Amino acid sequence: MRRKKKEQLISLMQEYEEVHTELERLYQKGNLGACFELLTTCQETAVAIGEQIEEAEGSGTQIVQRIEEYCEDLYECHQAVAMQDPGRVLHSFSKLRTQWKEVEKTFQEEIQVILEIAFLPYKVSMWDSMESIYLAAKADPSCHTVVLPLPYYDRNSAYELTTKHDETNLFPSDLSCKSCEEYYLEVEQPDIIYIHNPYDGCNAVTSIDPRFYSNVLKKDCTKLVYVPYYVSEGGIHNSRVNFSAYQFVDYVVAQSRYLRPHFPSMIRRERFIVTGSPKFDQILAACNVPAEMPEAWKERASGKKLFLYNTSIGEALLYKEGFLKKLEYVFHQFKDREDLCLIWRSHPLLEATFSSMLPELGRKYLAIQERFIQEGYGIYDDTKRPEQTMALADAYLGGWTSSLATMFGITGKPLFLLNQNIHCLPEKEDYLGTLFSGRVDELDGNYMITEGSQLFCREKDGIFHYCCRLSGDSEKTYGRVFEEEDRLYIAPLHSFQILVRDGEGECRSISLKPCEVTLAAFADSIRVGDFLFLIPQTYPFLVRMDFRTEELHYVEVSEPFFDVDEEGNPNTRGYCLFRNFLFFSSVNDSKILAVDVKSLEKQTVLPGEDLRAGGYTLLTTDLRKETVWMLSADDMSVCRWNPENGDDRCFDCSQEEIGLFDCGFEVPGKIRPFSSMVDTKKGLLLAPASGDRFFLLSADDEKFHVWTPPFTMSLKPRSDYASCQFLGILFRQKEAFGAEQGNLGAIRYFSMPDRKLYEIEEDLDSYTEIPLRFSLKELKEHCYGFARRNPWQRYGCYEDVFHTLPDFLSDRLPGNPHCKEEQIRDYSEITENTDGTCGKKTHEEVKRRLFED
Repeated sequence: MRRKKKEQLISLMQEYEEVHTELERLYQKGNLGACFELLTTCQETAVAIGEQIEEAEGSGTQIVQRIEEYCEDLYECHQAVAMQDPGRVLHSFSKLRTQWKEVEKTFQEEIQVILEIAFLPYKVSMWDSMESIYLAAKADPSCHTVVLPLPYYDRNSAYELTTKHDETNLFPSDLSCKSCEEYYLEVEQPDIIYIHNPYDGCNAVTSIDPRFYSNVLKKDCTKLVYVPYYVSEGGIHNSRVNFSAYQFVDYVVAQSRYLRPHFPSMIRRERFIVTGSPKFDQILAACNVPAEMPEAWKERASGKKLFLYNTSIGEALLYKEGFLKKLEYVFHQFKDREDLCLIWRSHPLLEATFSSMLPELGRKYLAIQERFIQEGYGIYDDTKRPEQTMALADAYLGGWTSSLATMFGITGKPLFLLNQNIHCLPEKEDYLGTLFSGRVDELDGNYMITEGSQLFCREKDGIFHYCCRLSGDSEKTYGRVFEEEDRLYIAPLHSFQILVRDGEGECRSISLKPCEVTLAAFADSIRVGDFLFLIPQTYPFLVRMDFRTEELHYVEVSEPFFDVDEEGNPNTRGYCLFRNFLFFSSVNDSKILAVDVKSLEKQTVLPGEDLRAGGYTLLTTDLRKETVWMLSADDMSVCRWNPENGDDRCFDCSQEEIGLFDCGFEVPGKIRPFSSMVDTKKGLLLAPASGDRFFLLSADDEKFHVWTPPFTMSLKPRSDYASCQFLGILFRQKEAFGAEQGNLGAIRYFSMPDRKLYEIEEDLDSYTEIPLRFSLKELKEHCYGFARRNPWQRYGCYEDVFHTLPDFLSDRLPGNPHCKEEQIRDYSEITENTDGTCGKKTHEEVKRRLFED
């Protein structure tokens, strides 16, 4: 019997206690007419209850027999009342109470609750995100399951619903799917509804039928549960943070407890069900049995090493033409390789996405797809579900953000994670593109930490030589290196510890307070006298370490300084040292946080009235350390503010033609024209980010002028290995290593497109190129090979100048060899229940909460 029906009948049965009391009262008052009437009502209601039980359970139940016995007792009671026999009447009333208690007891014991659980997928290719939950519910004798594939529509570029799709007939026949037109949710009122499409009407490519948006479904069930259609590699992309359905679902199935901080705060902690992902259940089950190769693949694939090539919507939208070039590059590597076979699997909605959002690019994509199939580069995998292909494949090629990459990772088979900017093999000097990401801390001292968390030291020959690896991760985990006597203090970026390296090369660590942050904990670091300050990015504290004692102090930073911008990207706050204070800005708020570097007392400062329109991305002091320059986050204005007397002035650059730097792919977040600024004797110099020219706010006339650098300014990446989101970074050398002393370090500019470092004279008319030289032999010897990249980019080999696709295909990669056990351990950190029990445990937990609420 359905839970709601049983609860309704229990409630009705419980009313009989009151009715029996009322019968006795009416009899004692001599109101026999009302007494007869109430006995008749008891009879009719009991019969109705029995009929409902038989409708749900069939005939022959004990409970119906007990109700029939009760009805016989009602008849006897009626007779006793009619005969005015007080003794017999009282005995009958007592018997009614006793018999009805037997009815209630038998009903509770005999009639088992059958939960109605509805699964509402919309694409068969995404059924794996809830299938193991369905199988657990189907095997549960206390549940009745139904699968209702939802119809969905394509959208055109005008956001209108166009072609309707219904994939009901594509689902496995053993599911016995029902049509939404023959199962009425508003009538059936399921106890639990599972969904995996959280967009409602907010997806630009497709939309499920509006009748099944989450706000409607919530009215038609007791518990609405969202199971993510994707799996996470360790974080959650901004596009998945604020789904429409979050405000209506009762529970969200979370892959890992570490992912909870990435969800919006509107989802309270108790609404999470942290059990993993059914998608992992599916791939583990598929890999535990011998995979059957489709008959059509055998001629081309049998006896060869199989590579699954996965292409995603995100890559296509971000890189556009570069995405198409990457397809051609990958296909070319398999040409004439008789020992290898490429299995290309594209996202099931990629064609629809192109059609809706980028139709011209879509036509080019379809032409490449047709050529791939016709010319026999490999196998085009258009099977409905990916588990079989993943089980067959020996290795993975593709992006790291895709769910397929994470699912493949749990199998322990090797992943080669592609860089969409790379479309050719590297040349001799291209290694600089891999080593440098454009951070000032890579360029500002005798020690340098490159990508791969490798520490290098510039020696007398002018060459940076390898010292050691600071982390097992293949990304840059640490930032600046501070020299103190015979020790090096190495400041973290994505780590929660400061490293200390002594003169003998031994390393130890100073641990920081742990927190749930995994992405970009610290933005930078700065030395002020005897203190090292770690500048927070998402870490909730400003950290100060005393070089003399290594004692740590923490200053809590308020939430506005850790918010995200309008596009959901981490807050890129500005900071600078002014007198005895560290100033911090927010991109969303005009307030300035001031922290006394000695006492650590903090205060919030409001600049002048004219400076309160929005936030600021960059802060820097003038040459005399009397005022602070602030770059607006909302427009193209630069503001000068004197914190001591409150004087301020804004300089508007919006009328200037800043140009546009085309980096070759779409940069997420708000387009910002300037990347950095320094004050010079001639004025404030601003370096371009998305623009393509420098500007000088002249100290003479206080107007903006285009400044032409004395060196040749590169506006295009020198190669595929020198990709960049901005043109370059401008800074004063060593300012972070002794800022309190008022050192006027040399002006330096690092050009991202060609990875060149220039020192610019104070007159701004001449320059010197600072060579960045390494030993190629050392670089190759200490390549990282297979490794975790960072906490949200898991174990694999990431394509770069040292790790190329041809070398991977031919087993010639340098660095750490692939280790299946290490890979499985790493991927196990980002999901619960890697034993394939997510579906079972999710089902049990939702049931438990249903009965407890």
